Formats: sequence, structure tokens, C-alpha cells
Amino acid sequence: MRELDTARDFIDYLRAKEDLVRSGGLAFAAGEEELLYEYLRTFDEERGHYFNTPAGTPLDLPWGGWLRWEGSAEWREEQQRTLDSRFWDKLIDEFTAHVLAEKTLPGSASNVSDVERSLRVMAGESRLARQGLSYAFVDRLRDTYPLSTRLMFRMLFSTENPSTGYVFCYFRRAPGESFESYRAERKDTLIALTMVYGANNPHLKQIIGIATEAGLNTASHSFELVFSYPMNGGNWLQDQSIQALQTAWGLPPESFNANAMVGTKRLPT
Repeated sequence: MRELDTARDFIDYLRAKEDLVRSGGLAFAAGEEELLYEYLRTFDEERGHYFNTPAGTPLDLPWGGWLRWEGSAEWREEQQRTLDSRFWDKLIDEFTAHVLAEKTLPGSASNVSDVERSLRVMAGESRLARQGLSYAFVDRLRDTYPLSTRLMFRMLFSTENPSTGYVFCYFRRAPGESFESYRAERKDTLIALTMVYGANNPHLKQIIGIATEAGLNTASHSFELVFSYPMNGGNWLQDQSIQALQTAWGLPPESFNANAMVGTKRLPT
């Protein structure tokens, strides 16, 4: 449970182990940790972790594999990557705390069901996916530190669920602007960004938007969370208001062809 601490990772392991046993690919395992070692040490980009069974040779797993794994440089590197991914966990925890308290964040998703739907998607990401999402969010946040630009953003697909998109919005508060007005404008901007992203990626079935203050020198960050899904069968691109907004932001359709697109834009008047 320490090593496979997301639902996705734990379920994937159970399924892989079930397939291994049912196929006759396991001759002997001295303990669960030896199975886990064999599973975690074998990985490729397409399959993820898996049990590597040489043709026709069932696995024989004596004691000692897990101890070697815990003492290896690969294990230490993986622990560091896991630590880096905890930012995503913290976001989930913060929003969840507000849902359990039966309230939403001021200026955030309009109702609890939308927040809960967003959290289900976020929590469904594996540890590896959370590493990438955490890096993408924090790395772009660092970019906002030396700039005075009002709006910066990052848009990307989920690496494991390509029909899910994410929009990260970093919005700077204008001098003299009230906090309530700032939060309301930030939420509207975030919703607009998710709609523009969905219009240019009709394969997306759901888009999670997260917004916060720009800059690393903010004493404490507040967050917005919105859930968007294509309306009218994904005809956002034909919506004139979305087209006008996309034009005002200077985002041509071809700029959405690549994943993990980033932008630095002034707000349209």
C-alpha cells in the first residue's frame, strides 16, 4: 500500500498479478513483496509496469529481491519522483476538505457535484501521471514569477486518459482590485480557457480547469476548480463567442495541435 498508493496503481497491480497466475506464469513466490519487486522493476512507456515472463518459463521468485530493490539507486530515484508528485495529492486533499465541509471554495466550481466530479478524475490518475501533472503545474507557475503579465496558462492531455484535458491558469491580481472581484474574474477566465481548449480538441470528453495566483512570491495561493465538457456534441468550435475570445487571445487553431501548449496573454478588453 505504500508503494501503490493510488487506486489506479493498486488495481493495475492486482489485474497484472491475476493475469500472471491464471496464465500459469508463476511457479513460486516467497512472499507478496517478491511479486511486487518483479512487477515494479519491469516497465516500458506503452505497457507501464508488468510481469516479464520469458517465453514458456514461469517465474520463480525466492527471498531477497525486494531487499535488493529497496537498496538500489532506481528505488531511491523512484521515491524522489513520488515525492515530487505529491503536489497533485495536496490539490486533491484541499478541494476534498471543502467538499466534506459541505462548502465550495469562493469563486470555485458552482456546486458540490462539479467539484466531486473533478476530484474523481484527478484522483483517477496514476502515480506516474501525477508526476507529470505536478511538474507541468509547478514548472509553469515558476515561469510566472519574474513577469507582470496578467494571464499565463498551460493546457495538456492526461497521459493515460487522452480523452481528459487539463487547463492550468495563473492569473495576476490587478493593483487595487478587490479579492472578490479578482476571484470572480479569474473563474470566468478559467471557464473560457477550458471552452477554447475543448473547442479545438473535440476528442476531449471532459476538461478539468485549475486556477491560482501568478508568481511564487504570493504568501498563500487560492484555487479555483471547474469541470467542463463539450456541449451540443462537441460543437464548441462553432460557437461565435468562443471564436471571438480565441481571436482576442491570439490563439490560432493550429496552436492547439501539440500537447502541453503554454501561453502568455493579456486579457482581451
